[in-house]
Amino acid sequence: MRNPGENNWNKEKHLAIRTLLILLITINFIHFLSDHLLTEFHIEPKFAELLDSFLNIILTFPLLYIFVFIPIRNYTFKLRQAIDDLKLAKEIALETEANFRSIFENNSTAMAIVEPDQTISYINDEYCKMSGYDRHEIIGGFWDRLITPKDLDRLLDYNRRRLNNTGDAPEKYEFSYYHKDGKVRHGLMSVSLLLNKRIIASITDITEQKSLDRKLKAERDRGIDILEKMSDAFVSLDRNWCYTYMNEKAGKIEGRDPKEMIGRNIWIEHPEAIGFPFQLNYQKAMNEKVFIRMEEYYPPRDKWFENRINPTAEGIAIFYNDITERKHTEEALKESEERLTRAIAGSPVPIMIYDEEFEVLQLSMGWTKFSGYTIEDIPTIRDWTEKAYGVRNETNNEFVKNLFSIDSTVDTGEWIIKTKDGSQRIWNFQATPLGKIHKGKRVMHSMAVDITEQKRAEQELIIAKEKTEESQKQLILRNEELIKNNTFIQTILDNLPIGLALNQIDCGEAIYMNKKFEEIYGWKFGEITSVTTFFEKVYPDENYRKHIIERIMNDINSGDSDQMHWENVRITNKDGSHRIVDAVNIPLIHQNIMVSTVMDITRMHQIQNDLILAKEHAEESDRLKSAFLANMSHEIRTPMNGIIGFADLLKEPRLSTEEQKEYISLIELSGARMLNIINDIVDISKIESGQMTINMTESNINDQIEYVYTFFKPEVEQKGMHFSFKNGLLSKESVIRTDREKVFAILINLVKNAIKYSDAGAIEFGYVLNSSGETSMLEFFVKDQGVGIPINRQKAIFERFVQADTGDKRAYQGAGLGLAISKNYVEMLGGTIWVISEPAKGSTFYFTLPYHTALQDKTELKGNTKVNKSENISNNLKTLIAEDDQFSERLISITARKFSKQIWNAGTGTETVDICRNNPDIDLILMDIQMPEMNGYEATMRIREFNSEVIIIAQTAYGLSGDREKAIEAGCNDYISKPIDKDELLALILKYFKNLLI
Repeated sequence: MRNPGENNWNKEKHLAIRTLLILLITINFIHFLSDHLLTEFHIEPKFAELLDSFLNIILTFPLLYIFVFIPIRNYTFKLRQAIDDLKLAKEIALETEANFRSIFENNSTAMAIVEPDQTISYINDEYCKMSGYDRHEIIGGFWDRLITPKDLDRLLDYNRRRLNNTGDAPEKYEFSYYHKDGKVRHGLMSVSLLLNKRIIASITDITEQKSLDRKLKAERDRGIDILEKMSDAFVSLDRNWCYTYMNEKAGKIEGRDPKEMIGRNIWIEHPEAIGFPFQLNYQKAMNEKVFIRMEEYYPPRDKWFENRINPTAEGIAIFYNDITERKHTEEALKESEERLTRAIAGSPVPIMIYDEEFEVLQLSMGWTKFSGYTIEDIPTIRDWTEKAYGVRNETNNEFVKNLFSIDSTVDTGEWIIKTKDGSQRIWNFQATPLGKIHKGKRVMHSMAVDITEQKRAEQELIIAKEKTEESQKQLILRNEELIKNNTFIQTILDNLPIGLALNQIDCGEAIYMNKKFEEIYGWKFGEITSVTTFFEKVYPDENYRKHIIERIMNDINSGDSDQMHWENVRITNKDGSHRIVDAVNIPLIHQNIMVSTVMDITRMHQIQNDLILAKEHAEESDRLKSAFLANMSHEIRTPMNGIIGFADLLKEPRLSTEEQKEYISLIELSGARMLNIINDIVDISKIESGQMTINMTESNINDQIEYVYTFFKPEVEQKGMHFSFKNGLLSKESVIRTDREKVFAILINLVKNAIKYSDAGAIEFGYVLNSSGETSMLEFFVKDQGVGIPINRQKAIFERFVQADTGDKRAYQGAGLGLAISKNYVEMLGGTIWVISEPAKGSTFYFTLPYHTALQDKTELKGNTKVNKSENISNNLKTLIAEDDQFSERLISITARKFSKQIWNAGTGTETVDICRNNPDIDLILMDIQMPEMNGYEATMRIREFNSEVIIIAQTAYGLSGDREKAIEAGCNDYISKPIDKDELLALILKYFKNLLI
């Protein structure tokens, strides 16, 4: 759309052109007329030139108007329009700049404007808060001086790609920068392009988020490690029933790759489970947020599973195991016990089950039938003997007790019993031990055969022989009665709890097998037709079968009935399982019958084997502990002998100075040795009782290695050996989180052993970083060229009490606990320990620790605490000694005189607090932890309520891991353990009172 000025210009232009055309026509006409007049009227040439000039001037004015005036006027108009537009643009720019500055300053994100030469021209308040610098410290400075060197090149490249819009740069970039306090922090940056190649950078500090992410990742990694190492299968599901985790054990049960299952729906993967109790209980745990434990049969897999379903914030977590084998075992055992119980209860044969405390556990139907007594009538064996035999004495009790010493079935003879109705019957008893199968008590199986009728029949036969005049009819009737009795006995045999079989001796044909015999071997009577068939089925291994047949035939041919008892014979059941049986063969030669009885003792045999193994283990443990106690007695008495003996020698009046120093030195060595033994005993006791804890702190491994080297160097060089160490990391990289004291204990134990068992050569120790696995580990080593360790002892040396059992006489120079303690410490810290050794060539002990780095550059470690004896110390301190033991107080007071001008003594915690309150200028308190009325921890806390300046050093005889931390927490400045070393105490005091040195 054209503006009005442009339209007017066009109109004027058209008018001027028309006027110009008219003038040109008019002037041409005048020129023509003038030429004609000049020719016709002979006008003067001078006049004609004047006329021509006049006409040219007239023509010039319209041309000037068209080509000069009109363009100038139009340009002026456009210039005015441009000035107006410029003013409007300036107003808009000022408003935009004001809005930009408001947004820039009030933005919650740190922002900076960077010039093309990498200088910062403007920042907002959030940038100052984030970096710690003021505006004047940042503006005008170079952009790259705040970025860490490792991220600078990548950050500049990121900015270049963002500004050039290459398309391959992410929207945001993570980098590290320096805070004003010198610490390195982490930021997230996005960059945009401004005019004149300036950039505006938006930065978010993500340091805390990074730290939280690392902690969450570490926790998640630890949780995953636990889940992978556990024996249970484990899966977790979200609310959409999708897998969020599956461990390796669950993958094996499911037959799936755990990684591929993540994100998949459980009901799509296992549609066959829908509608089963598993789905219903999963839904219940998910919806109702309740824990559910279930054992359920799963038909699609024909298996039993135990599930423990835990509700979580995201869904549910399921621990489960395949318990099919256990269920089958339980069902088989239950069925076997029920069959045995039913068999005994329903047996027509008199059977009693009782334990070694004479309690009657069960009676068969036959027992009640023949005797009339129920289990309520005879709850104990004593009640039975009193009712059945009319006596209740210790002779019968002793006879029953002796039965529990037998290990196989025995006949206990024929007894006349008195039934409940007062009649008498004759029973033939047989006793069989069943083992400890009832509440850990031995149980006896007593079976009786009622031979009353048989005895009566025999008696009647005798009478019949004497009375030949008796009629044949009576004899026939009596024989029929005997046949009836035999049929009854046959019924009893079919229901005996032991296997019974009959076969002909001459041809081996099978005649009879009772139900128990069929149950033990698995074959029915019709399936075993002869002795040959029996041996082929029961002993499928040909060599074993030949051996058994040869043994049996030799025993039978010997004619000795004692040799026809075979114990612990291994047979093969029809189902292929193996059983252990006791068998007895009774040849009835005149009847051409071999009676074979068999008892299944498989379970009893297993129980006996387990008892033997348990007994051997207990005896071995008792032997090792006895040896350990003997060694402890020796190890404690030896240094005590040195202490008491040389202390007694010091009483001699004519000792030289050198002899006194020598005796005192030997007393100190003996005391240190006994202290080491006591420390080892305390540590192993805490480990055995499960009271040893881990105290994770930041520790510089390089400093610990160097301290151990400095500590043992004089002892090694005194033996003429070379001593060296190797640190595998730089000092700033060697700061890890671990239990510092336990690392010291491990290193000291291993280096002490290397020194003890080496007389020449070199000892080297140190560590390297091993990053080959999923988790980085520090691998430590202690290498010597000593006596070495045989291969068969390399595992045993890490076990408790084994040191006392070794044959190496030098092993008795220590308590034998150092390596056992070290092994437990290493495992508690998440590592492993092992040894590679060869006798006469030396040993190398290795152990690993997790490489958990700590975010600090310096870690204070225990240094050399010895005081230079050439240093002079002034006695300017006011010292309070809190000690309830008279001898310890005396010893500490003597030492304290060297640095104290005034000493107070307190014997209780309450007295200590009162003295300190009444003497606020006390400089130092040596605080015993174990005191009457109030212990040292509580006394320290009370003192700190009114005096925060006094130096308090805790002293304790506990010597346990964690005492230092507990003392510091109570308010103590430092800690020293008893027995107190004078030089160590002085070094500790100089740490806080450096002005004592003169």
